[in-house]
Amino acid sequence: MQKYLNQLLQDLLAAHRCETEIRPQTFEEHIQEVERFLEGEDETLGPIFGEVCGIDKEQFPPASRLNPEQIESLSNAIKKLFWTWNIALDLPDTLPLEQVYFFQVEVFDMQVMIVDSGTIHVGFCEDDFNFCVFGEAHCTCKQQWEEWEEEDRIYDAYIQQFTEDLDKKISPSAEKMKVFFSDDEVEITESEQQPIQTLAEWLDIEMEDFPDSFPLWEKRADRISEIIMRLWHPKDEMITILNALEWDKRFIALKDYLKSKVWFDGIATVYFLPLSEEEKSKYRSPLDSLGFDGDLPF
Repeated sequence: MQKYLNQLLQDLLAAHRCETEIRPQTFEEHIQEVERFLEGEDETLGPIFGEVCGIDKEQFPPASRLNPEQIESLSNAIKKLFWTWNIALDLPDTLPLEQVYFFQVEVFDMQVMIVDSGTIHVGFCEDDFNFCVFGEAHCTCKQQWEEWEEEDRIYDAYIQQFTEDLDKKISPSAEKMKVFFSDDEVEITESEQQPIQTLAEWLDIEMEDFPDSFPLWEKRADRISEIIMRLWHPKDEMITILNALEWDKRFIALKDYLKSKVWFDGIATVYFLPLSEEEKSKYRSPLDSLGFDGDLPF
């Protein structure tokens, strides 16, 4: 057996791809190569690797007929061969050497895209940890899924607690006061008892703890939006405007409102401060796109 293995090791060495066989790619060729890879169709995946390098899968004896030293020797030789062909085999780090050797040999009977630059990664994972080809003990997908599930569980608990706290802070205020945009008839006078501060400050909401619209699900975001919208009268025009927005834009708008400066009249109403002329100039009317200067000609 050892004599045969020595010859096989020589064959593997002879099958290395020489640098002289690799010519520099043009940019157009590189783009075409990437497009072929992304298409992923059988005819674009490349030829059978064993046919390209001249080594048949059948030339490799099964691991059961080899001792650990022989398996390691062949495995290292195959790895070096793959490297010269810009091929990297994606396997779990915990996989026993016998299984590593098995999957390495399988590559010789697989279609592999041959590239002149970069690296082609060959894998066997099908992202189904219930039927993992590596076995449950070496399944990296299961570990990854468990980590993701734990992250989701922690995030869900955080959102649940945040929503409950937000409800406790807003519900009492929503019963006592309503939010309005101020107009010219409202005289806003700041005092120690009636300071100008953000709506979030009035409600004692820490904006640093406020979640982003991503990765919130629509149902979660709508629940938070629903709580904040209680600050407006149900028939207020702002409610109509907010409800017309997509869920994520509505959530972002309400979050911005919480960061806006407001004034409490000391009775039952919170007013958003009117925009200054400078701030108004930052907002364009749809009519501005018509290109008219001054009064409209109708």
